[in-house]
Amino acid sequence: QPATGGDGGRLQSDRWTDLDCPYPGLRAFAADDSDRYFGREAAVEALLGRLAAHSVLAVVGSSGSGKSSLVRAGLVPALQSGTLPGSAGWGYFAMTPGAEPLAELASKVAALAGASAVALLHELEEDDRALDLVVRQAAMAQPEGFRLVLVVDQFEELFLLCRDRPQQRQFVSLLLRAAAPPHGRLTVVLVLRADFYGECAAFPGLVEVLESTHTLLGPMAAGDLRAAIERPAQVAGMQMEPGLSDRILNDLGDAPGALPLLAHALRETWQRRVAGKMTVAG
Repeated sequence: QPATGGDGGRLQSDRWTDLDCPYPGLRAFAADDSDRYFGREAAVEALLGRLAAHSVLAVVGSSGSGKSSLVRAGLVPALQSGTLPGSAGWGYFAMTPGAEPLAELASKVAALAGASAVALLHELEEDDRALDLVVRQAAMAQPEGFRLVLVVDQFEELFLLCRDRPQQRQFVSLLLRAAAPPHGRLTVVLVLRADFYGECAAFPGLVEVLESTHTLLGPMAAGDLRAAIERPAQVAGMQMEPGLSDRILNDLGDAPGALPLLAHALRETWQRRVAGKMTVAG
């Protein structure tokens, strides 16, 4: 597709299309983007270290800090590559709580139980052992040490969208019961906005777990930001005009929660590339 300059004029066409763009824009990075996800290597290592010792982990950070991207494009692919013993053969699934967290959970795990989501929902509503039993049943047909990893993204939806306190408590109880050592076979990764961290205090069991397993995600250092800007373009074979990264870093400053805006600006600059190069003018 022909590239378009900042003034809207047609410029020389190149071999890339918008489908090749290595920057996600305003959406979070996903597992399929792991080969172009850079700048959070130290954070991924820290999370892996915590998961080596704990079955529940909470990644807490401000809006726009890159929590979801860190888990989906950093942590999960690292686990799938076998970074922890046996993790290459584990099962992985993700959900957001929504207004009906038990129904969402049932829709995700019904296939594991070989049951309908409706039937499983009734079990989840009535018995806080139901999820644990489903996970154990799934693990029986797998090698020893098998685990299921459940990523609950936007965990704050449990408080924002679900107004049913008993359902909130049941959802939390199901997760903690299935992840409880030494026999639990579920690993739970909660992704939570920092301004909702206090809401977790309403669930005593969750408080006890999170005291030692939560990770507060801070801002990226300048060197990490530069890697997030430059390395995806390098992977895609795209050049950057000298000075472009410095200009972006200067504009970015230390604004909190600006990572989605950075990714959006990079995607727009990619779309305005000139003959295989991302430019300051673009």
